[in-house]
Amino acid sequence: MSLTQSDKKHWAPIPQVKVWLKEKFGSGSVLDIGPGHSPLEWSTAAVDFVDVPGVKNFSKCDLANEPLPFSDKQFEFVYCRHPLEDMFNPFPLLKEMERVGKAGYIETPSPICELTRGVDGTSPKWRGYHHHRFVIWVGNN
Repeated sequence: MSLTQSDKKHWAPIPQVKVWLKEKFGSGSVLDIGPGHSPLEWSTAAVDFVDVPGVKNFSKCDLANEPLPFSDKQFEFVYCRHPLEDMFNPFPLLKEMERVGKAGYIETPSPICELTRGVDGTSPKWRGYHHHRFVIWVGNN
């Protein structure tokens, strides 16, 4: 496979997934964890470890070392798209997500993306992303 600068990147949220999530969870309170460059438009609050300009009801929090600044079960839905694989220890944040949310969605890169060269446009010549700490597999649904 040839690695080129013109291949499409697949870093943005999948539109069909966002539509499905909004239909199911879009009417209640929604927390976006790690909105970065692709904030969830219909979230009612957001939190990240860096400032994210333009995101409504934003709180800055050290996601790796501080509890989330929200009450137990404050949110109907928690949306967490792509911060977990970057963390040295994502397990405290996972516990916090469970504490503040009644339901949620977690998205991480696929193992194919992490274990294969050239899957994503302009991918490096090495396999996976060097800053990712975990490969996440789904088992038993």
